[in-house]
Amino acid sequence: MLKNPEDLKGLGGWLFLLGIGIVLGPIAMINEMRELITSIVQHINDGTWEALTESSSEYYNPILAILIVEEIIFNGCLTLALLYIAYLFFSKHYLFPKYYIILQSAFLIYLFTHLPLIYYFVNKEVFDRETQISIWRALLAFCIWVPYLIKSKRANLTFVEKKPKKTEPDITGSNL
Repeated sequence: MLKNPEDLKGLGGWLFLLGIGIVLGPIAMINEMRELITSIVQHINDGTWEALTESSSEYYNPILAILIVEEIIFNGCLTLALLYIAYLFFSKHYLFPKYYIILQSAFLIYLFTHLPLIYYFVNKEVFDRETQISIWRALLAFCIWVPYLIKSKRANLTFVEKKPKKTEPDITGSNL
């Protein structure tokens, strides 16, 4: 039996599960940013940063500072994007599915370009268990939520707020 379209509107059903991830995403990123900045400050204080970035040091790596700054900037932008995505989700804004898909795609592209750069330039094992879990989690989220947002009747009926009204073209010629 087909459900009444009005029954499908709202953040219920599978969108409730997506909403949990939408809420937890910015919290996780803020925590990750805190840990990254704490680690950098610790390395600055103990002299590690200077040893890695001073050209006269035997441990000098010119790319390392660039990669760390790039990661801080990306994580900061990602945190802001996740907060905006949460706003779009809870306001049921029509742009939510599109922006969510773009964000998920950008994050996967970032993972698959940034990690090999770290591996190549820093010569560090970056594919530890935590990183592998992050990659699989991102792939799984992409494979589940992107098709759902594209095909779901509930998503199509829910994310409609602030959608521009389609206007009929004036074929009478009165605007000429």
